[in-house]
Amino acid sequence: MDDGGASVSAEVHRLGVAGLAAAFRARELRPVEAVEAFLERIAALDGEVGAFITVTAEEARRQARAAERALARPSGRSRPLLGVPIAVKDLVETRGVRTTAASAVLADHVPERDATVWRRLRRAGAVLIGKANTHEFAYGGTSEPTRNPWSLEHMVGGSSGGSAAALAAGMCAAAIGSDSAGSIRIPAGFCGVYGLKPSWGVVSRTGVIPLAPSFDTVGPLARSPVDLGLLLDAMAGYDRADEGSARRRWRGSAVPAAGAELPGLRVGLLSDVEPMSAGVRAALHSAAAALEAAGAIVVETSIGDLDRATELCFEIMAVEAADFHERWLGERPDDYSPYVRERIGAGLEISGVAYRRALAAARAVAARCDEVLSRHDVLLGPGMPCPAPVAYVETMQIGGRTYGRDYLICRNTAFANVAGIPALAVPGGLEDGLPVGVQVFGPMLGDPLVLRVGEVLHRRLGWCGAPADLG
Repeated sequence: MDDGGASVSAEVHRLGVAGLAAAFRARELRPVEAVEAFLERIAALDGEVGAFITVTAEEARRQARAAERALARPSGRSRPLLGVPIAVKDLVETRGVRTTAASAVLADHVPERDATVWRRLRRAGAVLIGKANTHEFAYGGTSEPTRNPWSLEHMVGGSSGGSAAALAAGMCAAAIGSDSAGSIRIPAGFCGVYGLKPSWGVVSRTGVIPLAPSFDTVGPLARSPVDLGLLLDAMAGYDRADEGSARRRWRGSAVPAAGAELPGLRVGLLSDVEPMSAGVRAALHSAAAALEAAGAIVVETSIGDLDRATELCFEIMAVEAADFHERWLGERPDDYSPYVRERIGAGLEISGVAYRRALAAARAVAARCDEVLSRHDVLLGPGMPCPAPVAYVETMQIGGRTYGRDYLICRNTAFANVAGIPALAVPGGLEDGLPVGVQVFGPMLGDPLVLRVGEVLHRRLGWCGAPADLG
């Protein structure tokens, strides 16, 4: 390899999916070299960050060698995920590799089959670099003991905290998470990476340990909307084994075109989104201005009571989580963390009548979102209401007021799960040295449009942030 190749190898953790694919095609970098670079970075950094539960070093090397053989054939050079190292949330079952959901309940669980989503990514050529930490059974927002790569004293968010931290720290090219009330977008926002909650039903959940089937969604985290689109194209598709799987899907690719603008696009700027820190408010204003500069028409709008949507999401989730865990909780209560055990127990106390009423009210929230999106092409709102707090607080303060942590970090995200619509976390700047950002929401199956808007923001806001102390 010449000096140019050596330079590419040294920057491998910054390249992302499209960058790695281009380097592989140009023969500036080999998949085996990329895997070794990521494994070296994991060895150097993950002792402090704690993003991984299992590092699949030998499996990654084997898959990388297979990718190199495939790249030598003409058909392999057109596969954008071929040889790309990806971290997978440890909720997604992987054949022959422990899948623990970060719980002692499943400490020895080694699946015999891949989850559908990982099978599709593997067939597209993706390389499994490791299983990323999650809040236990995805039922929480802190993902301890994972730490934020931007500041190890601060919270990473959850439940896909390991996926976001691994990506932000440059320990993988992309990552897979799941999102039931914001669990991709919360850690993406706190860690300064892009995260997509696809439309409900677009990505199969077969083989993914459930939390709340009414809301559970599997999606990608990456360094750009283009990378997200490449991953989504491979992940999406009907699965008859998933009763919630959507038979309909957009035509063509979800990958946004480079350099596209947004002439005449109708953007609804959400107005009912307080509280926000000063940095988040500035990021939201910058994003709105960037979309206007790209030709969009931005007007204020409202989707109603975000607090009520969050309450409904929590109530329905509590019942559905309790339904799944009731047997294990009865047989092995001490294998659950106190926090998750308490939340499951609370779900067991909610009546069937209350659950059915919550489902009916959730349908009303979804109808309201559909009505608003009939008047706007996309919606724009804040991401997390403030930068990541110090780990692991139970309350958070904004503007001198105190809020419960779980409520506050889900307030801007949960309504998209209740409505089933696609939602994209977009990093947009720093406040006190920590990332802040915005979200873009679209209509059901409007995932390509959401990514297109995200790509415009990516280009115009110029986000290319990485934790300074990690390089």
